[in-house]
Amino acid sequence: MRRLARLPTWNIMLAMNDVEEHYEEHLAAIYAWSVGGAETAIAAADAWLAAIALPAAPALVIDLGAGFGATAIPLARRGHRVIAVDTSQALLDELATLAGSLPIATERAELVAFLRARREPCDVVLCLGDTLAHLGTPDEVDALLAGIAQTLAPSGIALLSYRPRREFARPEDRFVLVRADARRTLTCVLEPIDETYQRVWDVLHEHEGERTTMRVSGYRKLRLDPAWIAERARAHGLVADELASWRGMTVQRLSER
Repeated sequence: MRRLARLPTWNIMLAMNDVEEHYEEHLAAIYAWSVGGAETAIAAADAWLAAIALPAAPALVIDLGAGFGATAIPLARRGHRVIAVDTSQALLDELATLAGSLPIATERAELVAFLRARREPCDVVLCLGDTLAHLGTPDEVDALLAGIAQTLAPSGIALLSYRPRREFARPEDRFVLVRADARRTLTCVLEPIDETYQRVWDVLHEHEGERTTMRVSGYRKLRLDPAWIAERARAHGLVADELASWRGMTVQRLSER
C-alpha cells in the first residue's frame, strides 16, 4: 500500500485590532526580528544618522515611536540625552535592556498627549519608521505637528519618515514579504479603504517541526501625502525640507522659518 505523506498541522488565529493592541499582542515580540535583528537595525540607523546634520551633543532628543531603540541607542552613544516614547511597553522594555546604562529615559505615552504636556524645549524630535501613519486620524497628525512646533527649541529640528500614499498598479503589489527564515515568515498585506486610510494585515507563520501556526492581525493605518504634511507644518510655523528617502520611506526635516 502506498503511504501518503503526512500533512503539516495548521493552527490559524485572526484578529482586527487597534494599533496599540496590534503591537502588544502580535508584532512587538518579533519586531526586532522583522527588521533584521536589533543590532543590525541599530547599526543601519547609526549610519543613516551620521549623514544628517544634527545639533551638537549633548542635545536633548525626543524619539516618538522609539520602539526597541534603533535610533535612540546610537544617538545616546553619540552623547545625546534621549527621551524614548512609545505606546508599547514590551518594546520599551526591550529598549531598556539593549540600552544598558546609556542616557535614555523611556516613557509609555500617547505621542500627541506627551508633546502637549511638555514644558521643557528640546533640540531634536524624531518621528520615524512610519510612526506618523499609525496615528488615528489626519487631525491627530496635525496635532502632533503642532506639538513639535511647540516643543522645539528655536534652533531645533524634527525628522519625520513614513511611507507615502501610493496606488497599486497590480493587485499582487499589495502583498509584501517582510522577512522569512526557518522559524517564521512575516507577510504584510495592504488593503486601501479610501484616500485617507488603508487596512494593514500582518500575517505571521511560525514553524515548529511539522506544525505551522498562522496568526493574522490587522489595523487601520493612514495614507499620508508629503505635500499635505509640508502644508500643515507651514501652518504651524515650520519649514519642511525633503531629504533622501530611507528604507523606502519619505524623509522630511522640519525647522523654524
